[in-house]
Amino acid sequence: MAKKTLAPLNIARTLHRAAQALQSADPETAESLGREVLARAPGNLQGLWLLGRLCLESGRHQEAADHSRRALDTDPRNVGFHLLLAEAQRRLGATTDAADTLRALIRIDATNTDALCNLSGLLTEAGACDEAEKVLRQALAVSPGHPRLLGNLGTVLDRTGRIADAIAAYSQALDAGGGIRETKTNLANSLVRNGQPEQAVPLYRSALAQFPDDTDAWHSLGTVLHRMGIPLESADCFRRVLELEPDRLDAHLDLAALLYDMGRAEEALPLLAKAAELAPADPEIMIRTGTMLASLERFAEASKPAEAAAAMPGPPSAADYRLASLFVTLGNAERARAHLDRYLEADPGDALGAHLLLAELGERNLPDRAPDNWLRSHYAHVATRWDQAGRNYPPELVAAAVRAALAGAHVESALDAGCGTGIVGVLLADVADCIDGVDISPEMIVRARAKGVYRELVVSDLTEYLASRPAAYDVITAAATLIHMADLRPSLVQASHALRTGGLLVFTLLRSDQAPVTVARFNGQAMDACFAHSREHIQEVAPAAGFDVMAVEDVIHELDRFQRPIPGLLVSLRKRAASSNCPAGE
Repeated sequence: MAKKTLAPLNIARTLHRAAQALQSADPETAESLGREVLARAPGNLQGLWLLGRLCLESGRHQEAADHSRRALDTDPRNVGFHLLLAEAQRRLGATTDAADTLRALIRIDATNTDALCNLSGLLTEAGACDEAEKVLRQALAVSPGHPRLLGNLGTVLDRTGRIADAIAAYSQALDAGGGIRETKTNLANSLVRNGQPEQAVPLYRSALAQFPDDTDAWHSLGTVLHRMGIPLESADCFRRVLELEPDRLDAHLDLAALLYDMGRAEEALPLLAKAAELAPADPEIMIRTGTMLASLERFAEASKPAEAAAAMPGPPSAADYRLASLFVTLGNAERARAHLDRYLEADPGDALGAHLLLAELGERNLPDRAPDNWLRSHYAHVATRWDQAGRNYPPELVAAAVRAALAGAHVESALDAGCGTGIVGVLLADVADCIDGVDISPEMIVRARAKGVYRELVVSDLTEYLASRPAAYDVITAAATLIHMADLRPSLVQASHALRTGGLLVFTLLRSDQAPVTVARFNGQAMDACFAHSREHIQEVAPAAGFDVMAVEDVIHELDRFQRPIPGLLVSLRKRAASSNCPAGE
């Protein structure tokens, strides 16, 4: 019986049909046709390209690499297959091999921008930023306005801490026509890191208009809006992330934190429960859950996640400080001490203020003040939303007290001590010829400067600044500033030094109804790095600093996240004539 012969295959026609299948979103048929071509013509470059791309896009990276190598055996200088092989190697985790493949292509074509961009990206991800920058600058010398090269340079500059230069590179990339969403989101991220969140928001929105399913951009936008004090829109962003990516851990955690800040802890708790399912070995999730339950005064329920966190293994870390604070709230001093000791092993410099809690437990003397590092970090984080935080009353309280004390008089100069974003300066701009401001937070000073009401704004420690301004002011205000000082005497002595005779000092404190000075707590919750003072303490220390006490009034200092009033004191002092008090060393 004669053998049946196969009909000759028309390779060109078959490849055309495969291309049509791809256009019709039918990759299975396209792949079948491609394999049919390679069965008859194993070295056909079009067939190898078709299968290589299909394998890459479907996650079969090793097959994509194999097809690319077969093609390069036939055509060793083929640019497309070098790029395809490098991408397959990158996705396989063989980044060194991918970089070598790209270097081989660059030796063939030194101006190939795809190879240069991809190589610089690999080097950047591997931490070889110096080599990546060298590659990019050499490429930009040949193609100075290339948007991808400029965008990659921006990433290298951002990774190496040169944020302003990164912003310039990303902006040049966009101006050169590189309006791809990655460049927009990268520029937005750098702007946020540079303290310019308002400029970042439109870039995130533009990137999302191009690609509405970009969960990273939605998450970044939600984070920035939260920092800016726009909670409802921020929550919508995080919810959009969870619609697109239901098991994304950071979105659950960040939406829970946002809702908690909004006083909606009951809505936040199910998000933390889901986060605990996704990351059952993460003690921070248990600590957050316990803290939220304790804030709702559900102390018995809060003990369970606290104990679960304590049982989880791990090296000493900042989590121990947060767990210790929770145990203090729950009245478990022994557990609190143990975790504070662990935390101090990890951070002997105590950036978070463990010594405050140890003092509260009777283990240490009360420190004179909150840690400067904590204050700088905290106020850097909240600066962008400070003006929108409608629960804080100290600026209005001190401004009203100054006006009442002046009784319509106008003064030559005033100092806004701990000026923050400049709210007090705006409220008192018409009562003084000039107002100066001082704050420990550079981020707060930037926002105060934008108010346009200050003669001078200085980033400085308060007592050091006061000591350098003898008899310079008629009025000094300190709205929610001295709450971070346990020992008020140094600040009061230096304020007396900086005031002219008869000058006015007005400030707010958190109120203590028991000890003269204590770590501030409200409803069992520690108030971060704050102290509370009694009215009797003011009556004792103010005269010794050279002041007459004009008034010590009970006020609502602020509202907590659940709109509960936190008690405070509004203090008005006047510098006595011929005061004998001088700052130390004079």
